[in-house]
Amino acid sequence: MAICVIVLVRRAGRLRRKVAFLAECFAQSPQAVVLVTANGEVINVNREFGEIFGCAVQEARGRRLIELTMPEESPARQGGMMELAARDQPLTCEGIASVHGKR
Repeated sequence: MAICVIVLVRRAGRLRRKVAFLAECFAQSPQAVVLVTANGEVINVNREFGEIFGCAVQEARGRRLIELTMPEESPARQGGMMELAARDQPLTCEGIASVHGKR
């Protein structure tokens, strides 16, 4: 019994270190990184995502990714691209990204 507990404690310690490493990579990435649910709800974003899309990390959480990344008038958004993607339909989209009103 004692050996089993020691092994589990060691594994838990390794897992905590791995999780901490991944969290640090997520937070410090020079690229925008976003973690979303299957239905597109934002779980977490890093600082760079906030800088690019003009929202605070706390503001992004719980919102739909499409709300943060595509303006309402976007052809891709109006054309139902996200609905097609949600049904695993093939799609192609071209456009110009606008960040803080710049192209």
